[in-house]
Order: sequence, then C-alpha cells, then structure tokens
Amino acid sequence: MGIPEQGIAESDSINTGGEDMAELSDYRKAGQELLSQLRLATFPVALKYIQDISEIPAKAIKPSQSGQKWSLCQAITYARR
Repeated sequence: MGIPEQGIAESDSINTGGEDMAELSDYRKAGQELLSQLRLATFPVALKYIQDISEIPAKAIKPSQSGQKWSLCQAITYARR
C-alpha cells in the first residue's frame, strides 16, 4: 500500500512549526512505516472542519443537493474511494 500523491514535489520542505524543516520524503517514509506496522485495511481519511460554506470546493460531492442523507461513516467510506 502506498500513500497517494498530492502533487507535491519530493524536494519540497514542510514547516513543522519549529526550527527544523522536514522533507516530504521523510513524511512519506514515516507514513509507509505506520501503514506497514498498523496493517490498516484502508487508507486513513483526514477531516477538515470549515468555518464558512465558501470553503467547500466546487467539485465536492454534496449528497443533500441530490436528496440524499449520509451518516458520517458513509461519508468517510465514500471519501476512501
């Protein structure tokens, strides 16, 4: 299982909040190690809480617009696809 690419170059540095800068490859390596040790059946899903409706991307799937209601676990399952 690999970590999906997010359009960031391997040489990009990530600000960790401290003085040390970590390379994206370091995070990918750590993620691979976690996945191999935890043996997860699916990829983890991150959630972002929004402050304003304008923060929702235009291409986001909105079940309410098609008359559907999803529980949180259903939404997470769809996000993994």
